[in-house]
Amino acid sequence: MNHTVRLQNESIMRLSMQQAYLISDIVVVSYRISTSYRIGYRRRIVSDI
Repeated sequence: MNHTVRLQNESIMRLSMQQAYLISDIVVVSYRISTSYRIGYRRRIVSDI
């Protein structure tokens, strides 16, 4: 009984770790996109002036 509970907990931990990695990847990608978009926006303004 105890052994199966431990296995379930381990699998849940692994799932949550994978989800955490996924979320951090998404955050990093969106942050890079937003920063690059901002830099391009600034460059566009400078080139217009």
